[in-house]
Amino acid sequence: GRFGWAVSSDYLGRKNTYKFFATGIPVLASIPLYIIPLGVDGSATTAVYMFVGSTMFLVMNYGGLFSVLPAYIVDLFGQRNAGAIHGRQLTAWTAAALTGPNLLTSLRARSEGQAIEALTAKLSDERFFAAFGEHKVDLNELVQAKTVTIARLMELQAPGAVDPTPHLYDTTCFSICGMLSIAALSNLMLRPPPPAPQIAAEAVEAATASLLSKASKESNTEGTNEEEKADQKGAKV
Repeated sequence: GRFGWAVSSDYLGRKNTYKFFATGIPVLASIPLYIIPLGVDGSATTAVYMFVGSTMFLVMNYGGLFSVLPAYIVDLFGQRNAGAIHGRQLTAWTAAALTGPNLLTSLRARSEGQAIEALTAKLSDERFFAAFGEHKVDLNELVQAKTVTIARLMELQAPGAVDPTPHLYDTTCFSICGMLSIAALSNLMLRPPPPAPQIAAEAVEAATASLLSKASKESNTEGTNEEEKADQKGAKV
């Protein structure tokens, strides 16, 4: 992705290349919407191939984002400002690498907690106590201790109950799609900054004339002083 997109951007243009990266949004959204349900209810083999292909496409785009960025900055803001701007971009990238996984992990944990609560609600208090030896009010402690899990709760569900495990990352995928959509819109709104104000030709000519006039006066003053000195010497002689 890094090498291929860097070369392609020379022909497509940096902005157009970044526009193409936005196609990763529907590809990512298709994973929880179509690919995972296909693996659960349809052909697991087809779903695996589609999942692997979608993941490779997204990773390829990620590499392209990183490799095309320096040239894109130069095109927009010029070589002079590229270093400082790219440094700030890398700082933001590092911050995202530190905070992003934690945020996405918390979303996944939230989805898991909601799934466990929904499965628990379908069980009677008596059956829950018989299975775990505790009441439902102690559910949070049992989940933290890994005593209550989705797999264990599914064993207690009525036949035909839907396993929520394949959909635990739905919220995570949709959240990433939302953030990528904001980034894609921001890219569409990017414009090169207006050129710096140029000094008018008249101003340049005026400044040049002023300097020449000043130099001429200084030269005349020096010539007058030399003549006065020569006259003084002649008078003394």
